[in-house]
Amino acid sequence: MLFTASLFIKAGCSKSEDDTDVAPPANADQYVTWNINGTKGYLAGPTDSLWISTSNGPTVFFGNTPYTATVNGGFYVAVNATATGSFPMSYISIYTNNKYYVSTSTSPQMNITTFDGVGGYVSGSYTGTIKDSASTATYPISGTFKVKRR
Repeated sequence: MLFTASLFIKAGCSKSEDDTDVAPPANADQYVTWNINGTKGYLAGPTDSLWISTSNGPTVFFGNTPYTATVNGGFYVAVNATATGSFPMSYISIYTNNKYYVSTSTSPQMNITTFDGVGGYVSGSYTGTIKDSASTATYPISGTFKVKRR
């Protein structure tokens, strides 16, 4: 089964000089975090809307946050996964900070540590390399996620 993520993320919500991943807010019941070459951010509930559905075909991971002039972006991941384990991403694209990043020839890895049934959570982490679509420069990417299934 195909696992797909389509998320809007808060661009530049949190920045740091170190390479550690950004932590979601303490009150977040669901989240997706990212770190692209030291630029960090997240999408988190209950403020932002996140969910996963596995009905009618592939597993689909959704999320959104209201668009404003200072908060915009997108996150999309496809990975063949229906259980816990480590899986190569089929595709990744991220739009943040007025840049668009896409997959390289080497697939980032997604490590799913929890894959509950409907009403439970899918959680884990991801790491790998992506490229700037305009310059084709490559950057390390990593992040974590915990999202409820519907």
